[in-house]
Amino acid sequence: MRRFVFLLIISLFFPAHLLCGQETVSEKRMALVIGNGDYLAGPLPNPVNDARSMARALRSVGFDVMLRENVSNQTEMKRVIREFGQKLKNYDVGLFYFAGHGIQKDGYNFLVPVNAEINNEEEVEYECVDAGFVVALMDAADSKVNIIVLDACRNNPFARSFRSTRQGLVSMNAPAGTIIAYATSPGKTALDGSGVNGLYTQELLYQIQRPGLKIEDVFKNVRIEVMRKSESQQVPWESSSLTGDFYFKPTQVQLASRIAATHAGNTESGVFWKANQKDIFMKINGQEMINPKTYPFGNDLIAENPQTRERYLLRNYWKNRDDRYRPAEKLPATQADFYVQDNRSTEGTAGNTPSVQNEPVPANGEILWMADPSGNLWVTLNGADISKRITYKREGNHLLVRDPVNNLHYRLTDFFQLMDKTWRKAVPVNEQKETQATLPVQNAGATPEKIRWRALHDGTYYLYVDGKEISRECTYRLDGYDLKVFHPPTGRTFLLKNFVNRLDNKVRRGTLIQGR
Repeated sequence: MRRFVFLLIISLFFPAHLLCGQETVSEKRMALVIGNGDYLAGPLPNPVNDARSMARALRSVGFDVMLRENVSNQTEMKRVIREFGQKLKNYDVGLFYFAGHGIQKDGYNFLVPVNAEINNEEEVEYECVDAGFVVALMDAADSKVNIIVLDACRNNPFARSFRSTRQGLVSMNAPAGTIIAYATSPGKTALDGSGVNGLYTQELLYQIQRPGLKIEDVFKNVRIEVMRKSESQQVPWESSSLTGDFYFKPTQVQLASRIAATHAGNTESGVFWKANQKDIFMKINGQEMINPKTYPFGNDLIAENPQTRERYLLRNYWKNRDDRYRPAEKLPATQADFYVQDNRSTEGTAGNTPSVQNEPVPANGEILWMADPSGNLWVTLNGADISKRITYKREGNHLLVRDPVNNLHYRLTDFFQLMDKTWRKAVPVNEQKETQATLPVQNAGATPEKIRWRALHDGTYYLYVDGKEISRECTYRLDGYDLKVFHPPTGRTFLLKNFVNRLDNKVRRGTLIQGR
């Protein structure tokens, strides 16, 4: 049997971004964010806060951001938009966000500067900026994707001097590659909100930072939540002519797919890989290599170029042996020694799982494990090596392993103190116990009716009552920044306070708000 090397020490002690490269976006992104609230007529409390929050959120998902607050007049606003349009020519994705007053006149939408003085409808085009001016400059920049967000459908502060009684904005046609999003439907007005952010922007801030959502799903989710919270008085609206997929925060898999699509049919530059059930193929700057030296690494595979000794991460290798080329990720040279384990001597017959004198005789279904001081791990089931297929995660000083073939879970007790090349028996744990075991130590000894919760960065949450994890039995919905969780078996509802801002895997107290 083959010896499989798992570099556990590295994966558990070094942050993932040092090993695999941080999650990044594959295109250059530029945004102009304007928040106008300090109006001479009809001041608004939220737009400046909305703009600041939006700028932070966009920067967190890879945008270079121009932030402008309380732009005074038409001349200044047009100057800023022209500057943005010029810069956008060097970017792949453009986003324009405006929070403030917007008004319609004769079928056109106008964005209002804070010092605008409008005594009648005829003055609108001389005091305000036609939203079509933004659309035209972004379209002229020839960026691949353009996004325009207008949280500007509030009450018209100049309505008394207007002959027309039309409120809100009118729908505009989106050029190819563009999506235009409105805080509410055409001709309707939006709620400014009573919190730090307006209702529409509050929901948009949350959705654009959720990993893996297409832009259409982002705005659909915003619409659902805004309608629910406004009791359908406010219905966000979009006009779209997008021709491809866009993700504010792509997952690694989506990012890799996008990069691969960019290189569709062209693997002459960069590093790519594909595999089937038998062979691995790599192309490094157009030169093909078959079956390079490899090292299993959890669900991934590390491949080495024998000529340069450079190493590459083949992400999700075991699930992607479908004979399709994908981009490989070059591993940092500074960590190279951690990935090279081939020069170490092994006991027993070469290529076999090491045999040690004190190896126990396995019972039926029993897992045995052994680790050496270098962090190499061997795992057997009924005497057969299953190191290649297991997955694992750390639990304090222990290691939790899972055999996906049989869906069995085991604990390697005191793993990090027992890397002495001695065979030991693994402790079986059922799936529920394993989930409970991931609850940090500060939750130990919870007394009845104590409620604890934690959430991961991707929005996955875990709810514990009396130390028992009940999340899988629950349904939930967002309520602003909070999450309300309903447990059908008991009819109880729990509140996870400030959920949106606490996706950091820390344990916190939950609150029972309905039921006993």
